[in-house]
Amino acid sequence: MGGLYYSGVFSAFILISVFSLPAAKAASSFQLLPGKPLPDGATLVSSGGIFELGFFCPGNSANRYVGIWYHNFSTSTVLWVANRKSPVLDRSGSLAIADDGNLVVLDGQKAVLWSSKVTSLQSNRSTAELFDSGNLMLNNSGVMAWQSFDHPCDTYLPGMKVGLDLITNVNQVFTSWRSEDDPAPGNFSIGIAPDRSTQFFIWEGNKPWWRSGRWNGQVFIGIQNMVPNYIYGFRLNNFQQENKMYFYYSQFNSSHRYVLTPDGVERHLVWANDSKNWYQYWAQPFSTQCEIYNRCGNNATCTDSLDGNSPNCSCLKGFEFVGGNLSGGCVRRTPLLTKSGNTSYR
Repeated sequence: MGGLYYSGVFSAFILISVFSLPAAKAASSFQLLPGKPLPDGATLVSSGGIFELGFFCPGNSANRYVGIWYHNFSTSTVLWVANRKSPVLDRSGSLAIADDGNLVVLDGQKAVLWSSKVTSLQSNRSTAELFDSGNLMLNNSGVMAWQSFDHPCDTYLPGMKVGLDLITNVNQVFTSWRSEDDPAPGNFSIGIAPDRSTQFFIWEGNKPWWRSGRWNGQVFIGIQNMVPNYIYGFRLNNFQQENKMYFYYSQFNSSHRYVLTPDGVERHLVWANDSKNWYQYWAQPFSTQCEIYNRCGNNATCTDSLDGNSPNCSCLKGFEFVGGNLSGGCVRRTPLLTKSGNTSYR
């Protein structure tokens, strides 16, 4: 996200193969209609042939999930998963429009494993469509009732928004997979800081893991080598008018994506047509230990070691390590004297 502005050259060749497709697939369309469920083995393909939706198995798992991947150039790259918490245990599953108008994933016994959970829909008036943006949209009586872009997983695509509702304070975040074999929500998430400070945070659970620094209208001030007016059109919306604060980047092409990995690294990946593989263009935190948030604790400085392993932590002047722990932060050697005559270590 902040890495949209990194000016370096391609680095770290990456090939990602995360799921297996059925050996044979039924004829595809881009819409799902009431009474016509999509069984395991059939797929939806967006009208321009860019994205595809169907069942897949991640990594070495035998579990089945409904996901969206690239149809035209990288069929082994999953971008979104519906039933990431509730897999189908065999190939008897289906994606369907339920009687109440919701989009559902069913197992072989027709039990609902996942639902779009929209209330007040008109029954038998829903259709679902996969668009060339990679967005799966549920329409009810001609009105959009739900879309996958509002419920992201680990991948950030052009047209998606990551942001904070300034009225409800609900934060729309991206969440890593638990592992390469399990798309269930993992330990890491990324989103806008809830204090409305126009910066991205990666959290490990509820603990800050990395931050981008504030947005100054052109770049994130905490990221080095960021180039203003980047070609992909990364922007902050007019949140004072919309009551929502979100970042987005414009549709350049479908070969760029950002993914939050199970180990808490945000990667900017670019598809190279010549080699038919993904290349890592940017990653954060990645190269040094000091990129990790508060790596040496409070009142301390962090200097990267030459071997790239444990950083060199040191206390600010007038402070000392807590209990000799080099990563536990620092406290004052001499307490401050307050006006009341009491001492304070603040």
